[in-house]
Amino acid sequence: MKKVLVLGAGLVAKPLIDYLAGLEDINLTVADIVLRKATSLTADHENAAGIEFDASDDAGLSTLIKENDFAVSLLPGSQHARVARLCLEHGRSMSTASYVTQAFREMHAEVADKGLMFINECGASYTMLMTEAAWSCRSAHTVVVFLHPTPTPIQLATSFRGRPGECSKQQCLTLGI
Repeated sequence: MKKVLVLGAGLVAKPLIDYLAGLEDINLTVADIVLRKATSLTADHENAAGIEFDASDDAGLSTLIKENDFAVSLLPGSQHARVARLCLEHGRSMSTASYVTQAFREMHAEVADKGLMFINECGASYTMLMTEAAWSCRSAHTVVVFLHPTPTPIQLATSFRGRPGECSKQQCLTLGI
């Protein structure tokens, strides 16, 4: 069973939490500074729990990331690089709706070298965020990406791994919307 951490229980969290909690092989933790927000989003799911957590607590954030297999940061964009650095430190992949910033560019080579996936700019639709997060939690061999226009497998390999040509037809399934 994969352990997934969702940081933040704001407006975009509910569809993601409902989707991920609906997967049989996912154990979900939703962390938010307001406990009732996190618990209200997880109350209907046996495999999900809400916890109170202040994201400014670096040591606590490090522990949460280390205890989970994958992190989704729905925190304010200014916090995503901090989350990413801790994910990199602990060998965890992550997803966020934020744009690729200079901080993410600077981590790119190390992320690729460690075989991790840092998925950015996936907040255009709830479906995209849910699909990419679920993919990253469930498989190391299949990428499902909803993009328009549809990129080639080479472009996907470059954007996700930094190694053109690494992605085979079996590894990359692209669906345009």
